Amino acid sequence: MSDKKTTPPGKRSAAANLRKETKANSPVERSETKTAGFSKDKFIIYSMIIAFLGFLISSYLTILHYKNIIPPCTATHGCETVLTSKYSMVGPVPVALLGVIFFLIIMALSLLITTNYSKNLVKLFYFSAGVGLVVAVILVSIQGFVIHAFCQYCLTCEASATGIAILGFLDYKKRKIRI
Repeated sequence: MSDKKTTPPGKRSAAANLRKETKANSPVERSETKTAGFSKDKFIIYSMIIAFLGFLISSYLTILHYKNIIPPCTATHGCETVLTSKYSMVGPVPVALLGVIFFLIIMALSLLITTNYSKNLVKLFYFSAGVGLVVAVILVSIQGFVIHAFCQYCLTCEASATGIAILGFLDYKKRKIRI
């Protein structure tokens, strides 16, 4: 007779369960699952990171605006000219505050897309990124052709908006969503 224990049909031994669980939770399988989710939304996640950078800089400029402080400008030496020009305000609202709102919208949409995918949210993200690009081009043009001075903080925010638009376009090409 054999000393081997037999398990009733339908029941597995603890060792067999452990082997199956270990295989299902192997690092390779877990990383493939995480990678698949990440690669699906990688352009949206990168946009969220860039939007956070733009949000920080826009917030900094907004706070300094309301404190009547001009930030130190080391790279372009035109911050004071740009930030005190008539183009730094839209009515009573500083352009930097509009930047804060724009970057918050992009971060919120990015978060919603990555956690609760919806084609309508993605379309709204694309539209917002496009608006941000148009505004960035207009603001850079005003700095270059009207004010004849550049603000390094403003240029960074405008580059952030441009980067978000490029990532939005790449995401659009990847998803192939009809608008």
